[in-house]
This record gives sequence, C-alpha cells and structure tokens, in this order.
Amino acid sequence: MRVGLTFVFLALFAGLATAAWRIDPQQSELAFVSVQGGTAENHRFRRFAGGIDAAGGLHVHIDLASVDTALAGRDQRLRELLFEVEQHPQAVIQARIDPETLAALRRGQPQRQELLLNLSLHGEQRPLRGEFVLVRLAADTLLVSLNLLLRRVR
Repeated sequence: MRVGLTFVFLALFAGLATAAWRIDPQQSELAFVSVQGGTAENHRFRRFAGGIDAAGGLHVHIDLASVDTALAGRDQRLRELLFEVEQHPQAVIQARIDPETLAALRRGQPQRQELLLNLSLHGEQRPLRGEFVLVRLAADTLLVSLNLLLRRVR
C-alpha cells in the first residue's frame, strides 16, 4: 500500500535584530495532503515552531499530537498508530538557505530553490529534496513555502 503525503508549509517569518527569522504561528500554516486509494484529503498540524538562523539554518519543529484532519477518530489513530506520539512526539525539518539569497530578496519577487532537507520523523532521519519559494513581503517579513512529496511503502 502506498500513501502519499505532500507537506505544504506556508510561514511568515518575522525578522529579529540578529538577522535571524522566526515563524509567526498566528499567520502560518503547516498542512499536508494524504492520498489513499486515489482520494486526496487536506489536513494540518496546529502547533509548530522554528525559524531561520543568521547562518541560513532553517528548522521547523512539529508537534505531531497537534494533527488535525477534522475527524477526531482519525486524528487519534494517526497519533497512536502512525506517529506513535508517546515515543516520538515531534518531527523536525532542517535545511540550509544561503544567507546571501535571503539578503538579496527583493520585496514581492519570488525566489524558487530546490533544497536538500533533513526530515527527522519517527526516530529516523531522511534526506529529502524540497522546493522552496521565498518572498520578501516587507523589510522584516518573509513568506516561505515548502512542498515535499513523501511516500510510505508497506
């Protein structure tokens, strides 16, 4: 059985005085689409945090217990059977974005990049490729979009 998961991460990052950025959780979303039996469904995680440090290190910590599929029973099964949140409460996405690319971003002009990421999930580390879209919205605000396609094979 194959289950495809596409993570869509839309985050607004607020700038800090140290040239670092942090996720603004009130204006950000971490969603995923699961595809099973040809049917795609949209879901999300309600709690996550992270940012981009001054060296361009991106990190996003996802509270797996905050999964929200709009069906309480499914959420509980995902927590217990898929994510096993008692043993593995969070997932972490890490990548490196060139700080010069961040500094050169012009307001309103999207910059697309394919980046190598590291996904730490369920006690395992997986290298992945993802497409990032970076947009400077204001001097102190970035919009970052990330798309990943993951396939689970049983």
